[in-house]
Amino acid sequence: MWKLFVIIKPDAVARGLGTTILREIELLENVELATYKVDFLRRAAVEALYDEHRHQHFFNDLIQYMVSGPAGIATLTGGQMNRENVDAIRKRYGLDFRKNSLHASRTLGDEIRESQCFL
Repeated sequence: MWKLFVIIKPDAVARGLGTTILREIELLENVELATYKVDFLRRAAVEALYDEHRHQHFFNDLIQYMVSGPAGIATLTGGQMNRENVDAIRKRYGLDFRKNSLHASRTLGDEIRESQCFL
């Protein structure tokens, strides 16, 4: 069964939107919440998550933002996240390009690698 790994980013957790965003994902994707916890992310785990962006100008700011406050770490089962739905949720709840409220695994391979960093 497909598992979806999601991070509700610090800006959304600070605004109390974690469960709202997760419920929206459940409805849009016909998936079910399996695990959810709110915690501070470890810098090393965040760096591993965004390693593909390591040489981008925004990398250090992104890492600092992701460890700046508690984040929601969730797994959902039953389906793969549609990128259009990710973008719609980011548009609805995000504050800007970086503070976009949501990270979601793109592929099964990403889900396995990303969830191992945090769970």
